[in-house]
Amino acid sequence: MRLADRHAVDLEALASRPEKRRVVGSVRNAVYTATVERAGLTSLDLIAVAVSGGPDSMVLLDALIAAGDRGGPSLHALHLDHSWHDGSAEVAMKVSAVCQERGIPITTECVSSYGRQNRESIEMAARRVRRAFFDREATRIGAVRIATGHQADDQVETVLMNLARGTGYVGLRGMRSDDGRILRPLHGVPRADIESYAGAINLNYYRDPANESSDYRRNRVRHELIPLMEDIYPGASRALTRAAALTQSEPEPIVRTAVGVRMPV
Repeated sequence: MRLADRHAVDLEALASRPEKRRVVGSVRNAVYTATVERAGLTSLDLIAVAVSGGPDSMVLLDALIAAGDRGGPSLHALHLDHSWHDGSAEVAMKVSAVCQERGIPITTECVSSYGRQNRESIEMAARRVRRAFFDREATRIGAVRIATGHQADDQVETVLMNLARGTGYVGLRGMRSDDGRILRPLHGVPRADIESYAGAINLNYYRDPANESSDYRRNRVRHELIPLMEDIYPGASRALTRAAALTQSEPEPIVRTAVGVRMPV
């Protein structure tokens, strides 16, 4: 496993690689727009950043630091060690080292059991524990938002899984880019651009082997269903992302109960 030891952007090197420079600028602008222009956050605000050590969260952290240089919010990183593999403690230490090097305070916590409720899957239990940790720590430090690294490909997976369960309006909308508590600045950024960003600035990250396991339903959607869908309907992922975005921009339907109204037979 490898986590970033080099973080500074070599601007001269980027200047000689215009495509990579474009990707870095595009992702940083997306994060700045979502955080400062849309959410209205300033340097007076504090946000908690969920940093797992994976590519999405490491890129998010770097782009939020860049946004801070442009008047964006202050940051406090949160890392939860799920103890799913032998090297998880090392990942936690390296994430902490990255944050300390960049002047970002960090809070870490380790869990070894989840106490699954109502026959929930291990994924659901881990998500519940992780969300509780983020909520608790965000409240403790006075953060106005919890920023997560969910990106456009995650949105496609979520919408497909919701549709497979038989969703309605809310499920088609997928994850909100900002629900007033959870902020997803990378919401419209595809995974390919995130990895290009990391490569452009030599930002190393940890790849969780669990993300490749077919034991988890989301992984099968990612590695099996979406490639098949793209083979049948090229561009389908972009279309689903666009559909979810259009749904989010529309007002939610209002259903009212009619009282005292007589309908004709």
